[in-house]
Amino acid sequence: MTDFHANQIHRARIDVEEMRSGKPSPLPKDLPFREAVEDPDTRAIYIRRKFPSMNFKLLRAQSVSRFANPPVVDRGIH
Repeated sequence: MTDFHANQIHRARIDVEEMRSGKPSPLPKDLPFREAVEDPDTRAIYIRRKFPSMNFKLLRAQSVSRFANPPVVDRGIH
């Protein structure tokens, strides 16, 4: 798997934005890693690419915990 750096992702995202709009972006293309990862859109892409299985593991853990600890339903019968 290719390791994507936040500054590369940021530059590619700006390039795509400029191609779609046909206008130059006011945002700087070349940023150091720390500045690039502070951009919310770049950070989201970076995290999804850096940790692709994280979402699946989180969903699986949530599903398992729902079955292990089902909600208590009070039906008024005592």
